[in-house]
This record gives sequence, structure tokens and C-alpha cells, in this order.
Amino acid sequence: MALSLSDPPKDHPGYEQMLIAFRGLAAALARQRDETGMWRQVVDMPGSYRGMASTCMIAASLLRGARRGWLDAKTYQPLVDRAWEAVKARAASDGGLIDVCESTGAQKSRDDYPRRKAILGRDPRGGAMVLLFSTEMAGLQ
Repeated sequence: MALSLSDPPKDHPGYEQMLIAFRGLAAALARQRDETGMWRQVVDMPGSYRGMASTCMIAASLLRGARRGWLDAKTYQPLVDRAWEAVKARAASDGGLIDVCESTGAQKSRDDYPRRKAILGRDPRGGAMVLLFSTEMAGLQ
């Protein structure tokens, strides 16, 4: 029998441990969201810019967790909705995006990460993250 992402085996020996880890990560990420509804390019570094890709990946994960019952929807759905509004304001119908950081390779220090270029325009990786979040919002996962 094939395993799908929408139906994780609850009898797997690591299921509960992974669920606890996921909930802990979600709670920590929720505290890092900024007033616009976005997460920063370096999530816990206030001086780094608001990241389109990071916001899309985090919000899609929170939404999937809420829909699957792994996270409390009353707590996380408002964060997802606010992120969705922020993403829509930064994504144009022609594929242009605002504040997608260039691809991340290993950096020499934590301070090197916010020095990466913020892409303003089309970006296949950033566009893919918007598409990921969009399909999750539409329930097409």
C-alpha cells in the first residue's frame, strides 16, 4: 500500500514524537511572525527583510497542520490568513514577486544570511513557494 502525505500512519513508532516536534516548531514560528503577517528571511533575526519564500513555506505548513488536526485551527488559521494577504500583496499576476531571497547555500556565519540579495521580479524558486502556498490555500494538495 502506498503512503500519501495526506494519510500519515498514526501507528508508526515515531508518529507521536514527530507530532510533538511539529507542534513545537509551529509554536516557535508563530512567535516570530511580524506585524505584516510575514516571516523574515532569517526567521529570528529582526533586521532581516520579510521573506516571500519563507512566509509561503511556513504558512503552507501551518495550514496543512491545522487542516489535518495536528495544530489548533483557531490558533493557526488567523496567522495563515494574514500571511496569505501579505503574500497576495507581494505577488503580481505577471509572476513578479517582492522580497524573495536568492537561493541559500551554506553561509560562513549567521550574519551572512541577511546579506543575500532580495529578488524583485520573477524567480522560479520563489514562484514555486507561492504556488505551494496557493495550492494549499485552495485545498488542492
